[in-house]
Amino acid sequence: MDLVGKPQTLRVLNREAVEALLRACGPMTKAELSRRTGLSLVTVGKTVDELLAEGRIVSPGMGEPTGGRTARLYAFNRRQFCVMALSYEEGRFASALADAAGEIFYRVDLPVSGVDIVEEILGCVRELTGKAEGIPVAKVGLGVPGVVSGGVVSQIPALPGLEGVDLAAVLESALGCPVLLENDLNLAAWGLYLDRFSQETDHLACLYLGRGVGCGLVLGGRLFKGSSDFAGEVGSLRLGEGTLEEAFFQIRRWLSEDGSDQAALRRQLAELAAATVNAIACVLDPGLVAVKCQWLGEEDLPTLAGGIAGAHRPQLVLVKDVGEACLRGLLDLCSHFALPSGER
Repeated sequence: MDLVGKPQTLRVLNREAVEALLRACGPMTKAELSRRTGLSLVTVGKTVDELLAEGRIVSPGMGEPTGGRTARLYAFNRRQFCVMALSYEEGRFASALADAAGEIFYRVDLPVSGVDIVEEILGCVRELTGKAEGIPVAKVGLGVPGVVSGGVVSQIPALPGLEGVDLAAVLESALGCPVLLENDLNLAAWGLYLDRFSQETDHLACLYLGRGVGCGLVLGGRLFKGSSDFAGEVGSLRLGEGTLEEAFFQIRRWLSEDGSDQAALRRQLAELAAATVNAIACVLDPGLVAVKCQWLGEEDLPTLAGGIAGAHRPQLVLVKDVGEACLRGLLDLCSHFALPSGER
């Protein structure tokens, strides 16, 4: 067996074990870390010294006296870095700063006009940086309502100034900081999975019918974007001579007209949503489909499930808001990618 690199691998695993335990369970002594990780006291001592030197952990003081020599406590350093997240939501960026443990310590909505959107985004980032309490920003995450592939944004009518722009490269050059750029519905699906549904299924679809049409996907407990980052763009599905998005927008326009038959239009909308859920179920077989559409209610769920055999019918859930889920997903991904490469 080739053992080259094995000591380094063990070192990384030891570091992960110690840091993860301190992050999850709070301050501990070296003896407690040794007992709970199963590592020798000598190994724990070396690992703790390394993490202390790098600022990954800190020593908040001494433990409680136990009749003998008082031992020093060690804790995860929540202020070693922070991550920044901005998610676009109809004329504003829902924004947050979170510490290294993923806890939000600053939250604000920042309005934007979209006239010079790149410069506005840079202004938002600078404003947030001023609220970072001196903690270094390790990663900036941006959620946008468009297709994101290789850092380039496309199909984004809500922010036409970003169409075709290599936004990740532009921001990284201006900020001198790594940037994570992602589609907002992918982020919403990931946030919903983490916060609400990870114990129920590892296969989730988040269908959005609102200002646009799209679907975020989590398959096998991982965010799924396809070979060209186009997975989930259900608005492009063909329906007769048009697309699903065009059909939805037509119904939405009729719903806004005075004197329209609201009940009949809502039935049409429910049937359109049902056809979309059916297509998602037949191709991907998710365990759960979360639907965000202001015109659909609990009474429409039987219609949405129609046409799918009982044994293969996904759980259907209506969600009132995907904005916070998007922000949650973005913060999680930023925190993940802000870790050293050996700990991702």
